[in-house]
Amino acid sequence: NGLKVIIQENHSFPRIAINVVYDIGSHDDPIGKKGLASVMGHLMWQGSANYNKDEHQKLIETTGGWSDHHKYDIDDLLRFENTIPADQSELVFKLESDRMKSLIINSETVSNAKEKAINWLEKAQERPWWNNQVAFSSLWPKDHPYSFNEYGIIENIKSISIEDCQVTFDKYFTPNNAILVIVGDVDP
Repeated sequence: NGLKVIIQENHSFPRIAINVVYDIGSHDDPIGKKGLASVMGHLMWQGSANYNKDEHQKLIETTGGWSDHHKYDIDDLLRFENTIPADQSELVFKLESDRMKSLIINSETVSNAKEKAINWLEKAQERPWWNNQVAFSSLWPKDHPYSFNEYGIIENIKSISIEDCQVTFDKYFTPNNAILVIVGDVDP
């Protein structure tokens, strides 16, 4: 199915990190839809066919682990991280594969994801480094993918539709557009 897998064996601690990295970022956001990658990052926590909203994270936490996605990568990719006890890897594989194949995309989930993306953008704009980020973005030619901040534009985020999210999911959240990275107490 085209999924790339990288495994780094390290038996120094009985934990394992399982990351799924998708080749999608704000540089893929079309003009007028700046913030689509950010919305998609938040949409991935809104539930899938077999798991409810935020259940992914809650199940990981019951093992003593944690799960999150990283925004600092959002220019070029979306990365979803899971760190768990080594004997719980099967849970992560089930969770990640379920949302890769059956993410729930409807008016409620898209609305929730858009609200979270706008909140992240507003919080980012309040941070001291925001002016630096704006200055760096201004160095790129107009309409270049990196000439926009990676969080998006509030008006654009508000205009993102269910169809925009479904088309983006179908195009980018596929095995052949992802890398599975497994690091830790694992036997390849």
